[in-house]
Amino acid sequence: MQSWVGRNNAFAAVTVEQVNAVMLRYFGLDNFVEVLADVEGLGSSAV
Repeated sequence: MQSWVGRNNAFAAVTVEQVNAVMLRYFGLDNFVEVLADVEGLGSSAV
């Protein structure tokens, strides 16, 4: 349980900009957060 809490806290500290930088670098996506929102019908597709 302790290791899960540590991983969860580390993930919670990640900013939107950091997520988008990784997605751009490894997947060529400009805005991954927007793509995730699209799955729920909350935004427009970035792809």
